Amino acid sequence: MDIRAIEIFEIEIKRQCDIFLMSVEYLNECINTEERYEAGKIWYHIQSFLTSSANISKLLWGVKSEISDSRKELRRKLGVSEDSKLKHRKMRNFFEHFDEHIEEWVRNGRSSIFIDSNIGPKTAIGIVDSGEYQFMRNFNHETGIITFKQHEYDMKEIIEEIYKIYTLNFVE
Repeated sequence: MDIRAIEIFEIEIKRQCDIFLMSVEYLNECINTEERYEAGKIWYHIQSFLTSSANISKLLWGVKSEISDSRKELRRKLGVSEDSKLKHRKMRNFFEHFDEHIEEWVRNGRSSIFIDSNIGPKTAIGIVDSGEYQFMRNFNHETGIITFKQHEYDMKEIIEEIYKIYTLNFVE
């Protein structure tokens, strides 16, 4: 990858970092105010968080292995390790393809109670994920864990990784 291409990628990575950092700031404001249970705003910022972090991931690794190889120099220059937590976009993909999960729930006979967009520990409502109940999206604001079905995603790990990229490369 030539120097001009790296510069253009860096400009877009910085832009996505800025969007990401705004989503973290606004999410923290929603969580840490008296009106913190404005669920729509919280989920808006979570979705922005997931989208911008996935966009950074795509810029760093692409979506195909041959693209990933061509961006090694970019990752090296920005100080991003090959085993970075940022590399994985599974949680964003769950949110992006939510319609498919609804279809799956319908196909499976809708025998479970559908619980979605919960904020707080799952145990706070007195039930656990089982055959009778199915949590789709859950955000535990106390731990920073986003859950989709049984998959967990630690927001703090992604925040640390993106802050590291941002401060090492874009803060003067």
